[in-house]
Amino acid sequence: MGFNSLENIRVLVIDDCIPAPELGWGYPRSNLVLDCLVDMGCEVSLLPLQNPKKIQPHTDLLQQKGIKIKTPDRSNLKQFFLKKKDRYDVIWISRPLNMSQTIDMIRKVNPSQKVIYDSETFSPAREILRRKLYGKNLSEDKIKSIIQWELDLMSKADMVVAVSDRERKTIKNFGIKPVKTLSFSMDTNPTSSPFKEREDILFVGAFLDSPSPNEDSILYFVNEIYPKVYEALGAKLWIVGTGSDNIHSIKKLASDNIVVGGKMDDLWDVYNRSKVFVVPTRYASGIPLKLIGSLAHGLPSVVTPLIADQLELNENTLLIGADPEDFAQKVIQCYTDEKTWMGLRENGLQYIKNEFQLQKFKQDLIKIMQGIRET
Repeated sequence: MGFNSLENIRVLVIDDCIPAPELGWGYPRSNLVLDCLVDMGCEVSLLPLQNPKKIQPHTDLLQQKGIKIKTPDRSNLKQFFLKKKDRYDVIWISRPLNMSQTIDMIRKVNPSQKVIYDSETFSPAREILRRKLYGKNLSEDKIKSIIQWELDLMSKADMVVAVSDRERKTIKNFGIKPVKTLSFSMDTNPTSSPFKEREDILFVGAFLDSPSPNEDSILYFVNEIYPKVYEALGAKLWIVGTGSDNIHSIKKLASDNIVVGGKMDDLWDVYNRSKVFVVPTRYASGIPLKLIGSLAHGLPSVVTPLIADQLELNENTLLIGADPEDFAQKVIQCYTDEKTWMGLRENGLQYIKNEFQLQKFKQDLIKIMQGIRET
């Protein structure tokens, strides 16, 4: 098999739903995986296990690329896997819930089936952070049980895929192997408005559930950080993303100074007019795709230490707010200091060019698919 081809490898991808990029939650990366598998010659099927609903135009676009959408009866999944026992060379399962609901069935039907578990994020880290944030004291045994649940899932796969080298190392340290990294790809698309013509602060994130990391993030920003920023700058805050106009706690934030914008198909204009991007996330795992998007558009960002750590970035590329007061001061600095703003813009664009090239993503994916055939 040539390095640039995965010709005729039959792959079944199992994910929550049709991976519409605007949903956030890792779906832009899921969509990219599907695209690249097809581009490299695979015969690809997709099973949206949790929600088989057609999300348009994405369902039609996937089918136009030759991806077959499978919607078996959820109550009789075993029959589906029996019928497809020898159909797929590789089954790629994304996210822990899907893994937990299918892996034992797959192994019982076909013990030799090659399975890749794409953790998308190492979810125990996020869950432990969330519980601690809300004052739920966790015993050592409880922390171990949360981690062990996903490690047990990982141990049933032939290969585990992590979204960053940082998470790959964490998973390997627990004794799981082989573990490979498959991050993300995004082209730079720098916005054109100069510093002096920009205004306002931007938050982008999907709100698919409540509670969620994005909901906590923006409520934290609005309640503890934004009043200081508004007092100093008078800048409006824009909250943009799928579901932001449906979740009650987010809808009620709308005011003269806060715009709850809902879903936008094209974020170019809002990136182009905004001056500072904020990612005040307090619990999460994986990598922050919304931050990668802002850097790719040349929009400087202020983030929490958690988010900076996920990409292993320092203040050459973005500003880091350690607490509400520090976060507010970093937003004010970025908003008012053109030299700081320009430096962050240039370094952010260069970072995206260096780390998120499509060719690197494809090469990593090919290595994963070649490696699974050799396990």
